[in-house]
Amino acid sequence: MINASVDKCQPCPAGLKCHGNASFEALTINSSWVEDGNIFRLQTCPSGYYVSPPGQGSIDASNAALQKCEPCGKGEECTNSTCVTCSECPAGKYKAAVSTEACEMCPANTYRDDPGARELRNCQACPSGANTGDSNGQTSVDACQCEERFYVATGMAGLTFSCAKCPIGAVCSNGICALRAYTASGFTCPDDGKSVPGTWERSVSGENAGKLELISCPAGHSKQTLSHDTQQCRPCASDSQYVIDPDEHECKQCPRGLQCDGTAVVTPVVKNSVWTALQGIYMLQTCPKGHSRMHVDDGLTSADKQRCEPCAEGTECVTPECDSCSPCKPGTFKEVAGIQDCRNCPSNTYNPVPRATSFTNCQACPSGANTNNTDGQISVDACKCGDRFYETIKGVAGSTFFCATCPTGAVCNNGLCALQLPLKTCPEKNDAIAGTWERSVSVEDAGKFRLVSCPKGYQKQVSSADAQRCLPCLLNSQYILNPNTDKCEKCPPGLLCEIDAVHPVVPDSTWMAEDGVYKLNTCPKGYMRMSVTNGAVAEAGDQRCQPCTEGTECMLEVCDVICIYTCARVRVCV
Repeated sequence: MINASVDKCQPCPAGLKCHGNASFEALTINSSWVEDGNIFRLQTCPSGYYVSPPGQGSIDASNAALQKCEPCGKGEECTNSTCVTCSECPAGKYKAAVSTEACEMCPANTYRDDPGARELRNCQACPSGANTGDSNGQTSVDACQCEERFYVATGMAGLTFSCAKCPIGAVCSNGICALRAYTASGFTCPDDGKSVPGTWERSVSGENAGKLELISCPAGHSKQTLSHDTQQCRPCASDSQYVIDPDEHECKQCPRGLQCDGTAVVTPVVKNSVWTALQGIYMLQTCPKGHSRMHVDDGLTSADKQRCEPCAEGTECVTPECDSCSPCKPGTFKEVAGIQDCRNCPSNTYNPVPRATSFTNCQACPSGANTNNTDGQISVDACKCGDRFYETIKGVAGSTFFCATCPTGAVCNNGLCALQLPLKTCPEKNDAIAGTWERSVSVEDAGKFRLVSCPKGYQKQVSSADAQRCLPCLLNSQYILNPNTDKCEKCPPGLLCEIDAVHPVVPDSTWMAEDGVYKLNTCPKGYMRMSVTNGAVAEAGDQRCQPCTEGTECMLEVCDVICIYTCARVRVCV
């Protein structure tokens, strides 16, 4: 009791240790108690406590025993040196246990905009992708800022703001999202000042409402919008790709037949080739002269392999617009691939087959034949024997004919071979050549003409096929007995020789044919026989009936070798 003479004994308050008299010890250090009539009244508590029961004006003997300093409860604190009541944790702080400790600040990347937070979870996390920059105790969502790889998305359902992950196409080289800030030149990267390609606008509906949406891309880019996070204007490779409509088409590999710069602008590799755009792909329509069109419609060529290919060896295309190359026609050839036409086989050759790839495919006319200076021939029939040749009727080495050299005796004065002319007649005199000529049937010379016989007055010469001829004997100075077996002989002085006959110079002299020559057989009276048969002359061409010399005579009807000396040298024989 406080005053033993007046007061009654009172229960010891819960916050004191009483000794039965007016002395006591405060159980909570630095708590303050004062006498209030016959009771002790708890006036203040130290930091972290509050006076319990609350409401000092309502303390009387009935509840004085309940007084004590109680630790501040959850979500409360008292940080003064003396406390009566606890206050709610201010915004940005929380207290999760009954204690004398002060409220703790909400950790970094969270905030609490209302007082009295009783749990850590009462500190609200920043929107996904946002942070407080390592600052704690934040009292507003405004303290949350989107991280560098995010940007502020507005208008999200029930949210003041949210952070959207930066699309791939808006991430700067230093990792910062260019969509965080808009400038007069668009969304620009702070590190290098380059603008993010494309037009970006806020979506106003759907699951991406409030987020930036890629609307269109510039030339040379392909719009990628599979998802919000993968949005980008993907650049096409400037030297190997093209894109026709950036907002509709993918970057395509540049065909071999085009030169590309990454945009829709392309240049044909082959001048005058025609290309058209179809469903985002350049399609080769036509190629110029000398090319074959390699295109997707052929079922073998992919779009990036389209090209105008020069015609291969042995092929050509000669029309102004080409689709495919055709084989070289017979009579022509082409040795190397290129846009050039097939070349005509030169004169005096021919080629019967198409697609010739070499000059060697042009077959030479048979020896002695030519095409009369005409090239591009397709058949051996175009080969005609030359002037000094004639056509045989026998084929050799795969040829249907060959030309034989004109024998000497069949060559006309103008150089033509009479054996290839009608009736074997030379045009300059309209005379048939001398002799009878027939085709040989022998194995070696089959088809060639051979000289069978010659007319009178000619000598048949057949030492070789080329030297065959009927050689005319010299008029008045030669004769021949058998044109086909003998040779022209010198006309002896005792004969007068004509083309087909001989006449004795001395009447009644007799001659006989023997071994291809005329031999003097007898001379008449008064002549001496100068003949090879009696040894008077050595050569048949010297034979004659020679008159007896002065002082000699031959009185026989037939005189032979010599005249007999019968007269005196000084008289005349009679």
